[in-house]
Amino acid sequence: MRHWWKRIVLAPSLLFVCLTAVESTAWAQGPVGTINGSILDPTGAVVPGAAVVAVNNATGVESRTTSTSAGAYTLPYLPSGTYTIRVSAPNFKTSTAENVILRVAQDLTVNINLEVGAVSQQVTVSDQAPLLDAGTAEIGRYISVEEYKSWPILVDDGQRQIQSFIFSSLPGTSGSTFQGSINGGQQYSHEILIEGIPVGRSDLSGGNNNEFSPSAEAIGEFKLQTGAMGAQYNGGQTAVANFDIKSGTNALRGSAFFYIQNEALNALDLQTKTAGNKKAKFRENNWGYSLGGPVEIPKIYHGRNKTFWFTNFEKTHLTTLAPNNFATLPTVDFKKGDFSRLLDPNFTGVNGQFVNGLLETSGSQVQHCDEDANGKPINCVKLFDALGRPVIFGQIYDPSTTRLVNGQVVRDPFSGNMIQESAWDPVAKNIIQNVGIVDPTLDTMIKNITRIGSSPFFDLHIFGLKVDHNISDKHHLSGYYNRSYRNRNNNGGSPYLPLPGPATESWQKQVTAGNMLRLSLSSTLTPSVLNRVAAGYNRFLNTNGADPSTVNQDLAQKIGLQNLPGTMFPVIKFSGNEYQGGTVKRFGVGFVDSAPNGSYVYQDDLTWIHGKHSFRFGYGYSRYFYNDRSLSDAGTFNFNPQQTDLPGFLNQTGHAFASFLLGATRSASHGISLLTQGFRQPEHALYAMDDWKLTPRLTVNAGLRWEIISPFYEVTGRMSEVDLTSPNPDADNRPGALVFAGPSHRRFNNAYWREFGPRLGLAYQVSNKMVVRAGYAMTNTPPIRNDWGYGGFTFGFNGTVNVPHSETSFVDDPAIYLSQPFPSLSAPLPNTDPASANYNDVTTTARDANRPGYVQNWNFTIQYQLPKDTVLEAAYIGNKGTRLWGGTSACPYYIICGWNFSEYNALPSSLLSKGDILNETVSQHPEFKPFANFDDSLTVAQALRPYPQYFGVEEAFPYNSDSNYNSLQVTVTRHLTKGLGFLAAYTWSKAIGAVDSSGPGAYYTSTTQDYYNRRLERSVTSFNFPQDFKLTWVYETPIGKGKRFDLGFGNYIVGGWQLAAIHNYHSGDPIPIFETGAYVPAGIGFGIRPDEVSSSLTLGGAPGKVDVNTGTPYLNPAAFAKSPLTGIGTPLRVGTAPRFLPNVRGPHHMDETFRMSKRFPLYKQKENTFFQLGMTMTNPFNRTGRYVQDFTVGDADFGKVFASGGGRVLQLDARIEF
Repeated sequence: MRHWWKRIVLAPSLLFVCLTAVESTAWAQGPVGTINGSILDPTGAVVPGAAVVAVNNATGVESRTTSTSAGAYTLPYLPSGTYTIRVSAPNFKTSTAENVILRVAQDLTVNINLEVGAVSQQVTVSDQAPLLDAGTAEIGRYISVEEYKSWPILVDDGQRQIQSFIFSSLPGTSGSTFQGSINGGQQYSHEILIEGIPVGRSDLSGGNNNEFSPSAEAIGEFKLQTGAMGAQYNGGQTAVANFDIKSGTNALRGSAFFYIQNEALNALDLQTKTAGNKKAKFRENNWGYSLGGPVEIPKIYHGRNKTFWFTNFEKTHLTTLAPNNFATLPTVDFKKGDFSRLLDPNFTGVNGQFVNGLLETSGSQVQHCDEDANGKPINCVKLFDALGRPVIFGQIYDPSTTRLVNGQVVRDPFSGNMIQESAWDPVAKNIIQNVGIVDPTLDTMIKNITRIGSSPFFDLHIFGLKVDHNISDKHHLSGYYNRSYRNRNNNGGSPYLPLPGPATESWQKQVTAGNMLRLSLSSTLTPSVLNRVAAGYNRFLNTNGADPSTVNQDLAQKIGLQNLPGTMFPVIKFSGNEYQGGTVKRFGVGFVDSAPNGSYVYQDDLTWIHGKHSFRFGYGYSRYFYNDRSLSDAGTFNFNPQQTDLPGFLNQTGHAFASFLLGATRSASHGISLLTQGFRQPEHALYAMDDWKLTPRLTVNAGLRWEIISPFYEVTGRMSEVDLTSPNPDADNRPGALVFAGPSHRRFNNAYWREFGPRLGLAYQVSNKMVVRAGYAMTNTPPIRNDWGYGGFTFGFNGTVNVPHSETSFVDDPAIYLSQPFPSLSAPLPNTDPASANYNDVTTTARDANRPGYVQNWNFTIQYQLPKDTVLEAAYIGNKGTRLWGGTSACPYYIICGWNFSEYNALPSSLLSKGDILNETVSQHPEFKPFANFDDSLTVAQALRPYPQYFGVEEAFPYNSDSNYNSLQVTVTRHLTKGLGFLAAYTWSKAIGAVDSSGPGAYYTSTTQDYYNRRLERSVTSFNFPQDFKLTWVYETPIGKGKRFDLGFGNYIVGGWQLAAIHNYHSGDPIPIFETGAYVPAGIGFGIRPDEVSSSLTLGGAPGKVDVNTGTPYLNPAAFAKSPLTGIGTPLRVGTAPRFLPNVRGPHHMDETFRMSKRFPLYKQKENTFFQLGMTMTNPFNRTGRYVQDFTVGDADFGKVFASGGGRVLQLDARIEF
């Protein structure tokens, strides 16, 4: 299996080489565009019945039609490329339009005027392609194959990403190929088409194809479609990224390339230079080839003008050990039970902090103080426990000594802050002494080991094959297959070396394999009726989890865990304040998943040309699939300072790693996976579109798309969910109980029949140099799960055992000790008890869960043709999103993330006014008991939840968010012509929303304070950059044969040079504000924000020179205050600060990438046969970025601007083309 690619790649490639003849011409491209227009006589009258033939210059394939009674003609389903159009009619000369360039998915209007004369007479009416879009209101940004090759793009995430050009060069875009936004749409929301078929993953609605992509070498052209798109496009929220694949031609054409990056070529970044360190190892090699031509079998088959093939291969190997900030590990002393340095303020950094009325210094007695007018402590009183002992900041307490004294909970401190080994939990002892925990490299309590990038070793293979066959002049068949394979070490925690290290490390082994298949048949049924059918298959397999060396090794038993499987090492997590061990890195990976997902796609599109109308009718079908495959875990154990604190002093005493040494968990859980489930989600679409050419200058685009959204289901009905109306027998029949599907009833919700998407557009050609366009389109995203799996629908088939809290009357007591036997499921699986999911996080779907969100897009555009093949375009582009993805609360436990608008079991923030009682147990407050057998050891907050028998109740398809976007986008474009091409793009915009991402939970940028008051979350988005200017240009020296200056032999020296660059300049990053240290009750979200108490949010303008070591103050700390807390840290209300500050931003960004290359011709007679050397530089001026890095109120570095990044990166490349 290691060399699968050799068999797949080399065998067909060598076969095709042997079957092909050599000649030089341009590549042909993939599907599909339309050429239309009017045939007119010298007086401007229409000419019906004219014969129209379009010839693809690269393949010689002809497409024919006849002008209608209104003189209109349409040639749909044409591959992009360069065409010659011939028009003949009785009593008129045969007119020819040459060099008509059709872009991918373009509706190109070419009006042809005939001259009176004999048909045998020839006249060329045009030798230049139209530059203006006069036939559609859609906004399309095209990139040609030559521009695609010339623009300076680094190999990134294993390959030259095919969407890099969108986010680096086009207006209205922000972010990156991994997580970007287009025209204010949510991240992961635009649709990506490969050969006209959506990529169609089931875990992402769109926007990202980094791990499931063809090679950039295989891309012919691409078009970004926005605004008023035709009804044949679903469109995602705001855009379609449409890519076609190169096809073979009548000539054998090929290329080979090699890209290299090495730390020796790069400049030293600022942090490394300041620290006096050497450059870290960075080695990346990327190489591949492409080859295509006609199918030729000597004496058997000659495929010129008929059958063509194209293949490509790409391989990457990357090693990168670049430092990426720091991680926190337990110190050597901590691993010996010695926590005495917690009493040293120089070690902890806590020295005189004044928070919520408490004056705190490590090793000193905590004092309660009043606050003077300047916020300084006065009238301080030292604090004691119920036995009269001083409360010392940083003290560790023994949870086994918990008791009541005079009505107050007390514990005894460990003498000298030392935990003797005899008190350690046996499991913790085995982990430290037998499994091992890596030692920190720095003598600090926090940030004591250098963190590296999450994928230090990475390999990629991509193979593609395309075949085109012209069955006849009326039927054209095309097929394409692509396989991508990625192998890397990954890390969801804070990665550091060694790799993979002991089992306590969190390094994951991830292998992703993607298979993509496309088939299409274009047919001319009559001169006025044409049809295209297409089918696609997408399969993305993500195998991810613990390193194989730790899987099924009985590690749980070897370290002493009881009643847990030996599938893998358990997960051990820490939480709390930074100075209390809350940022100690997670131990263990704790999962092994292999989840294939993807889609089957079918399309049928019929074009009927009638008079001035070009009608399109179509049907589309998609069936998304996701197969859940995973191993049972060995438990997840959460540790917090609470288990070793003095109750009532959570933020002043206790330490999370001390709790671990004692085996004293705050909570624990165990996931049991016995069943592989297969989930399916069908979707149907019907559409009709009319491109009505009222006059040769005025076109109306009108259409309607109808999506029919069927419910998702599991293939054999092995699925469950919580029905929020069903009575729960173990909760006094309160609403909310498990219900189960079955073979005869596989669905929980209803089909949605009213998903209509109207489209309307106008395009008016004011003159030969000016076009005015306006349009409206309603689009939507696929109705998929948008998350990593369907785990919430597995109760009763798979299971979870939760130990959420202590069963004693003391809230701070451990939930369970590591060495205790872990509880078993209450009943064996499968279990159809409707109450079997009680006291778990569960999932539900609304009855209208198949009613996805929609976005109303509108645009008004003016295009003007300037001299020198240049087009100026000014566009107002806006949209409004309704019922958008609200974010899921489901999140892999190895990544910290919160919930947005998907939590049905949330509490209103107004209940925070009850204070500490929310975090106390129902046994202490029986008046809050919601039903007779409610677990009294749970908190009052849990009892007050709408469904107190459950912890979280996630809405699986949360369409409940919204957005608004308005922009002015101005572009000046000259496609690469005569050695010069450029795209200048300026965007002035504002994007507002409540949830920025439509991707899985880990990709959200913030969490919700109050599920019932969503206006609190409405703010500018994380990707809102009001001012954005992008300039991309390519220049070729005008020296060489056939160019302006022919210097003979000198052409080899000063000719063939090409320069290119991408410049990006935009406003600074939006700024969020956070706070920590609050003991947030269950059901109030993941956290709260602080108060904004002043309008003076900054200390002046954005700083110029930045202090590298300590940062330069920028935000005004006095403008923010932590929300009011009780003595033990319970918030009394949510803060007033918005999700992102509306008028304050970080420092602006300036980024450049330059490229220089030199071509060496290999044959004088063949300009397109050459060898090329190139160099690409990012950050050529070696600028250092400036960022606000700490947004947490109260932190020492809050609001400071630090210099980071920088370091010029150089990439060398070589390629040969023939």
